[in-house]
Amino acid sequence: MIGLIIKNNLCLAAFSELLAAFETEAYQADHTYDALITTDSCDCSAFGDTPIITVGLSLKGEFSHIDTPVHPNNLAHQIQSVLTRIKNRATFENADFLFRSTDRSLLVKKTNNLILLTEKENDLLTALAAAYPNSLDKETLLQQVWNYKPDTETHTLESHIYTLRQKIGVAADSLIQSTPTGYVLITDPLPD
Repeated sequence: MIGLIIKNNLCLAAFSELLAAFETEAYQADHTYDALITTDSCDCSAFGDTPIITVGLSLKGEFSHIDTPVHPNNLAHQIQSVLTRIKNRATFENADFLFRSTDRSLLVKKTNNLILLTEKENDLLTALAAAYPNSLDKETLLQQVWNYKPDTETHTLESHIYTLRQKIGVAADSLIQSTPTGYVLITDPLPD
C-alpha cells in the first residue's frame, strides 16, 4: 500500500486517479505503508524506515525525488521504477559492516562510523548484496549499475571500487573483495 501525503484535495484526486494501477490511499498515521508519496514538505524522520518519494520538491531523508514538470504517463512509470527499487532494496551485514540501501549508508560497526554512499556506490553494493554469496563479473556490474553495453571498455567500475575502498578505509577488505573475474561481498572479516 502506498500512502499519499498531499494536502490539496484536487491534487490528491489527480494522484489517486493517475496511480489507479497501484494500491494507494490518503496517508493515515495509524497505517503501515510500503512507501509514501508526497508533494508537500514534511518531516521525513517521522516515518521511520518507510521510503518516501517526493514529487516536485526535495526533502532531507527522501528515498527518491521526481522533478516536475513531468508528463503523467512518465510519472506513473517513474513511480513504478522506484517501487521496484524499494521491493528489491538490499541489506547486507557481516561482522564489520551493516549496509542499508534504503538510506544509502554503510555502518562501520567497530567505530560506529556511518558512511554515506553516492547513488552509484549504493547501486554497486545493492547489486553485490543481491548476488551474495556469489561474485558478480565486471560486465554484469557495468550493465546492472551503469547500463553499459557488453564489451564496453571502461575503468568506471574499478574507479568506483577504488573510491569506495578509500571511503571505507583500512577495513575495506572486510566488505568487498576482488575475484579473478569481478567482485564479491564477504560475510566474515579477514584474519588479522
